[in-house]
Amino acid sequence: MRAKLRWTVPAAVVLMMSLALVWIGRARRAVEEARADATHSSIPFEIHPVSVSRPGLVDSLPVPPDFRDAQIFHGSLYVAASGGLWVYDLAGNLRATYQVGRDLPPAPLVAMVAGTVSGDAEPKLWIATTTAGILSFDGESFTQLRLRTRDYGNANSLLILPTGILLIGFSEGGVLQYDGTALGSFRANLRNIPITALAGTEGDLWVGTRDKGVIHWRAGSTEEFQEQNGLTDNHVLSIATSGDNVFVGTPVGTTEFLNGKPLQKIADGVFSQSLLATKDRLLVGTVDEGIVEIRMAGERAERFVGVDGSEPHGARRLLNFDGRLFALTPSGLFEQESPAGVWTRRIDVPQPQWADRNISALSVDAAGKLWIGYFDRGIDIADTHGEQTVAHVEDDQIFCVNRIVQDSYRNMGVVATANGIALMNSQGKILKRITEADGLISQHVTDVVVRRDGLAVATAAGVTLLNSAGPESIYAFHGLVNNHVYTLASNDSRLMAGTLGGLSVIQDGQVRRSYTAANSLLKQNWVSAIVGLENSWFVGTYGAGVVQLDEAGEWREFPDFPRGAVINPNAMLAVSNRILAGTLDRGLFVYNSAEHRWSPLTDGLPSLNVTALAASSGNLFIGTDNGIVRMPIERLPQ
Repeated sequence: MRAKLRWTVPAAVVLMMSLALVWIGRARRAVEEARADATHSSIPFEIHPVSVSRPGLVDSLPVPPDFRDAQIFHGSLYVAASGGLWVYDLAGNLRATYQVGRDLPPAPLVAMVAGTVSGDAEPKLWIATTTAGILSFDGESFTQLRLRTRDYGNANSLLILPTGILLIGFSEGGVLQYDGTALGSFRANLRNIPITALAGTEGDLWVGTRDKGVIHWRAGSTEEFQEQNGLTDNHVLSIATSGDNVFVGTPVGTTEFLNGKPLQKIADGVFSQSLLATKDRLLVGTVDEGIVEIRMAGERAERFVGVDGSEPHGARRLLNFDGRLFALTPSGLFEQESPAGVWTRRIDVPQPQWADRNISALSVDAAGKLWIGYFDRGIDIADTHGEQTVAHVEDDQIFCVNRIVQDSYRNMGVVATANGIALMNSQGKILKRITEADGLISQHVTDVVVRRDGLAVATAAGVTLLNSAGPESIYAFHGLVNNHVYTLASNDSRLMAGTLGGLSVIQDGQVRRSYTAANSLLKQNWVSAIVGLENSWFVGTYGAGVVQLDEAGEWREFPDFPRGAVINPNAMLAVSNRILAGTLDRGLFVYNSAEHRWSPLTDGLPSLNVTALAASSGNLFIGTDNGIVRMPIERLPQ
């Protein structure tokens, strides 16, 4: 007869202690290995305080806050957004705001974590930004930690380990660690990969990627999971943990892991933008289907679908604060009330009149209305103070807006989109749509010039002239230097066409001359913007700054313009004897024609990516990929 094994209490305690010591030893070794690995791959960075200068140079105009993440810190609720940092008391009352470009560096805030990093006596709030590195906040002042290289892409996820190491996920550079003094790669096999999410601990870390699935790092070894071995999709959007269970969300569903191994696929077909796991259920935040609730026992609850505009659509974060469940959407915070499971709005922000922050085009009409084009939200027509929106227009044609110009001859606005042209009145009524069926050589319209006899249209396949004689197109067969035309500028009968392959001069319907890097001072053939001033042309390029072409055909370079600067498509403007040039990542540059010099302008901008410009009644409107600001033209650098 086999004797039963029986553990005495002391023996069980000894075993448990032994196992704990083994686990702690492995974790310590893993951390030591990570520190050693980072030491061999230290990354140059700088730390400096953020000065709250509150420049009076510009006024921010009302755009959506675009909430991204939330944390409890020092007894208050901090909400990170594209527009800055909102601070609320726990009753939901707004106590303070820190605005990007004014109080904080000009970059959207995307993720936060609260905790103590090695060397700090007290916990801090750590904030990841898209292009300005990492901010830390001790409750009174901000400090910025910034890499001296741009090779890692944008920070998008944060995790503080119990050992005091801050892990930072980057869109291109993998996982970095900061131990309070040094910055380096966390592990060699987590370098140079596109990170999307971080979760877990130093001994049991889960790393989500953009196209390589999820990577599980445990006690010094890694295991990758992709579609072929259990994951719903290789693009990981979110990760949530609960005890031994880990949930990995993707655009097509969620995979549940148990003890590091795939257990089952759940929420099939659900775009799992955010996840929150509790003891008995999983909440899945979607883009436009509300919140899906899944019982851990396998029973699936009905999807939450609200009956009015108060439901938490587009939940970017699902949060558990002391057992209370919250959903953070781009415009508010909701709490789920138990046991009914109803979501109630706890924090609301005044709804702005304008639709989006990502600006692609600006124009002011004769009545003083501001026309705002978005990369994927159509257009708004509003007053220039942002107090009233006259119209929002968005449909299958008018959603990706490339350019807006005012036709003073015919008293209408001309909206160039990726799907043709719309002619509109100042109230937003569409008077006519122009597509390939009307003679455009391509539906993809990048720029428009208004002429007395009609329109000149830049497209991805050449230039189309629209006038009373009917449409006429000019492309490479007729001598155009390249078919992909990005920008146009006109002076009397002369039309300048900036293309992917250089600059062509069109007159009387014919290409008279073309300039490229091979026969001119152009350093980059990709011409992205052109404006005229005093019988000369200022030519913006995508990667070589701005050069000048005079009426005699002579070129001039500007040594004081930053080398390698990218001028955004059609983000140039001539105003008050100055040339303005919006760049991809260096803010706005202002050219003083009297002194022949360029000056940078970055103070107050919500982003250094300046995408559109317009001026009217002594005011300049500066559009970026993170909102709009207004400033008096007289305050431009002299």
